[in-house]
Formats: sequence, C-alpha cells, structure tokens
Amino acid sequence: MKSCRGLSRGAAIHAAVAVVALLSCSLVPSLGEKSGRPGDLLSDLLPDTGRVAELQEMVESLGAETYRIRAEATKELLEATVIPKRVMEKGLASGNPEIRERMRRVMKDGAHQHAGRAFVEALRAVCLSEEKGLLTRVEAVIESGIPLEDLHLATKAVRLTVKEVDLPLVGEMAGQANSQRRGLAVAAAAGIGPAALNILRSLGQDDDPGVRLEAAVELGNLKSRRGVAILGEFLSSVDASKRVRSAQALRALTGREFGYQALAGSADRKEPEERWRRFLESEFEITGEVEANPLVYLFNGTDLTGWTPYRRGRMLEEGKVSWVVEDGVLTCPGDGPGDLRTNALYEDYLLKVSYRSDRAGADSGVGIMLQPGGEGIDGGDYLEVQLLPGRTGDLYRIGNFRGEAGGKKIGFSHRRQVDRPERLNEWHELRLEVRKGEVKVYLDGVLVNEARGPKGGGKILLREEATKFEFRSITLQPL
Repeated sequence: MKSCRGLSRGAAIHAAVAVVALLSCSLVPSLGEKSGRPGDLLSDLLPDTGRVAELQEMVESLGAETYRIRAEATKELLEATVIPKRVMEKGLASGNPEIRERMRRVMKDGAHQHAGRAFVEALRAVCLSEEKGLLTRVEAVIESGIPLEDLHLATKAVRLTVKEVDLPLVGEMAGQANSQRRGLAVAAAAGIGPAALNILRSLGQDDDPGVRLEAAVELGNLKSRRGVAILGEFLSSVDASKRVRSAQALRALTGREFGYQALAGSADRKEPEERWRRFLESEFEITGEVEANPLVYLFNGTDLTGWTPYRRGRMLEEGKVSWVVEDGVLTCPGDGPGDLRTNALYEDYLLKVSYRSDRAGADSGVGIMLQPGGEGIDGGDYLEVQLLPGRTGDLYRIGNFRGEAGGKKIGFSHRRQVDRPERLNEWHELRLEVRKGEVKVYLDGVLVNEARGPKGGGKILLREEATKFEFRSITLQPL
C-alpha cells in the first residue's frame, strides 16, 4: 500500500476515550433506557476506568472456589453491555482453565453480542440524526475492539458525521493495517470533499482492491481523471461485483457505455474493454457523479437473468421444470437435489437474501465460494448456509470445501451459535458478510454463526431440495 500507513495513531481517539471516561458512569444492561442521542449511545460503549476495574475483578471471580461467587460473576458479565477487548483477552489468556472456559461462554452469549448490537443502534442513530462531529467517538469505539457488525451502516454514518476538522484523524484511518478501517477512511474523505483529495489519491493506490475501487469512485466524483482511469482497470477484474461497480461508476461519470456488459463472458467483454481503454486515454470529460453505495441486484424480480439452474451437478436441460418467477417472487420447484447458480464470480461482499417457507421442515440453503467441478452430485465445492426453519444459519461443507468454524475444521456441519425464532409464512433476511475468506452469518440482523474459507472469488447459489422455498430480494453490496 502506498498510502499514509505508518503515521502515529490514536491521538484523537485516545483523547476521546479520556474525555468520555470522565463523563461516563457505570454501564447498564439496556442502552434502550438512554436518551437515544447518537453521541450518548457512542459514549456508553466506552466504559470508564472504574467500570473496567469492576469487570476485571468479575473475570477473576470466574475462577473462585465458591460456586455462588462464580455464578454471580458469570451472570453480571453475561448481562454487561460492554466488556473491553483487553479485559476479554486477559480472561481468555488466564492460566486458570475455569476462567478461560467461562470467559468463552461470556463472549459467545453475552457482552460480545450485546456490544455489537448496541454499536449498530448507535450508528443507526448517527445516520438518522446526521449529527456532525462524532467521527472521533465512532473511531474510539472501533479501536476498543467492539465488533463492527454492519459495515454498510458504519460507512454511511462515517460519511454523514465527519467534519473538515477531522482531516488528521481521517489520515490516520487511511494508514491503518485493517482494510475495513481504510474503507471507512474513503467514506470519511468523501464526506469532507476536496480538502481530503490527497488522502483519496493515496487510497486510490491501496493494496486492497475494494478500498482502491471505492477511492477511485470518490476521486471521480471530485472530477479526478486519475480516479476514472483506475475504474477502467477494474473492467477486466475476475470479481464480477467489482466489474459491475466500476461499469456503473464509469457510466455515471462519463455518460458512456461502449456496449460493455459486466456479467458477460470474458470473450464478449474484450472489444468493449478495448473501446473503454481508448476512451480513457483520450481527453475525456467528467460530466456526472456516482451515487453512494449502489447495490448489485442479483435477482431482478422478473426472470433468471444472471443465473443458471443445475440438477445433480449438471446444467438443467431446456424444457425441464425449473425455478419460476411470479409477482416478483422467485420460487424453488422442490425437485432437487439441485441449485440455481450465478453465472459470475463474486469476492468480498455483503449478501442479503429475503426468503420464506410455508411449512416446518422446508429445506434450502445459500451456497458461497463455489468452485465448479468437484465430485458427487453437487458438482462443486462450497460452503452452504442452511435455510431451514429452526436451524437457519447452520453451516455445511459441500464437496471438498475446506473451511473452519469454532476453531476447528468443518468436517460435515457446524451448528449455529445463537438460536433465533423463524415464523412460517413470514419473510426473513439472511445476511452474509464475506471478506477475505472470513464469513459472518446474520439471521434477521443477529449474528448467529461465523466461519473461515478460502480467499478469492466464487459463485453464489440457492439450494434446491425436495420442498418449495420462496425468495424475494437478493442484493449484493461490494466490500
């Protein structure tokens, strides 16, 4: 990366933590009892030194000889809204195996979940209020180790709340080793505008393709021809979502298309790519602007454009009963085993799938990281995220897919870590965040499972089993 990585970190962040420490009182289990003001919600996620000491004492009590003391400490830690990262790490590294085991339970069922949801609530409040001047506190919360469960929401919040006086902090964000933080720096720089042009230029040379792409979009919005040229480089990307994003941006900025279709095969894209190359080498004008955070609509609500049905690992012959679209709803025929696959590969994305079923035992799934080929009736190796009322979010290893969950290799399956109700005949949302091989599974907004798989692009699929299943909105947000 050729950005400003390596700058001194955290001056503004640590100052914010110190100020908040003076103002904060002990945390309570429910943030909903607070005023709901975004600044207060963010401050509540930064416990003061007294509260940190209390939490550390509770962690030590997890190893007490007396059952009552252990039980009370466990209960209080499970109910805590926030446990700082350093406190959790100390518990997990304890020389006492009882403390380590109980701390793992607390992280699984308690504060780690509470804090992530509370942070989402705070970010949502920032977006609704559009209050300026909260970037330092947002960064302080992220720096504390609280999980960032909704990157799309965080990106929007950062863009809305940043002020020009935050420019030094944005420069530090652009120098972070974590690509998510650098991605947030892109959004913050875009929120500042021309004064942050140099930061965007640095991020336009970033090692991470997603960061580089979004920096190029914002450079284009600031009438930078170099940004537009970087977008042109993504037209030949192996990642279809990045081709879609770059094509949309180029069309918005220049008003040109040259017959380029992002989801077409490489041979069909060759001539339009060459026409784009010649155009971008000319003295072109930037005439438009790119809208923030566009989505890729994998399902267009009308037909199966962009998808191909398979049965037992083979492409379905024409005339065979297949998936149908009616009134904007995609229906699985239930004649599996089979699947509906995207024609393109996708890498690093936020996938949202709206689905419903009308009976207990209705079975389907969403496959990710699919590499065609493989052995057996599935015709590929991939990770399946189960869609089954009562078990949605369970993970299955299909073919020779190699992945890990819960610190172990996935042999056949890995059950979800959090149970969630799923009423029949109601629409539910499965959200999958896939980034550099890391997978997070959310059911109706709640994190229920996590896994790790291979890095790189892969197809996405919807499983066809022996029961009817319905899908509505299927969108993809490139990360």
